[in-house]
Amino acid sequence: MHGDIKKTLWATADKLRANMDAAEYRHLVLGLIFLKYVSDTFTALQAEVMARLQSITQTRTTWSLSEYRMARMSFFSACA
Repeated sequence: MHGDIKKTLWATADKLRANMDAAEYRHLVLGLIFLKYVSDTFTALQAEVMARLQSITQTRTTWSLSEYRMARMSFFSACA
């Protein structure tokens, strides 16, 4: 499947090159290269943020509502 997509993309690029001046084609290619760079950068940063978030979530204590209420009630009963 990957090979089919690659062949299709190259065939499409050849068709574009046949009908365009090199100066115009350059703008399209540079735009696509920029979009690829932005996409790769976003994916890398997204993975980093997700890893940080997962490590923070694993270290943080999460209480259910009933556990929270019990902790609050024991605090108030200890103060009385």
